[in-house]
Amino acid sequence: MMIFKFAVVAITVIHEVLHAYMNYTGKPINGDRQHLAMGEQYLNLMSSYLQVNYGMTKKNAVVLALGGLENYTWFNEVRDKNNISDNEYWTIKGNYKDNTNKTSGTYCQ
Repeated sequence: MMIFKFAVVAITVIHEVLHAYMNYTGKPINGDRQHLAMGEQYLNLMSSYLQVNYGMTKKNAVVLALGGLENYTWFNEVRDKNNISDNEYWTIKGNYKDNTNKTSGTYCQ
């Protein structure tokens, strides 16, 4: 199954919807704590969505789900727990976001 560039948009929407949900329920309120919750509690849900709906490998899906969370102290631990090296992370993320290699996804013209 072809992996679509739209997965980047989908995971961004999911990320923002999780913020809205957490703000609505009041748990947790702080943005940093919300990101920690995403990394600890919602990463599997987010990456599974990408695997099922976009036919992505687990590794690629986890990388996209972790996108934008690189500056948190817990990030390396979560990434390592998913057997993704630092180099793999940045390569996979670059393939989807930077459009440099055009090796992953369908790109806008």
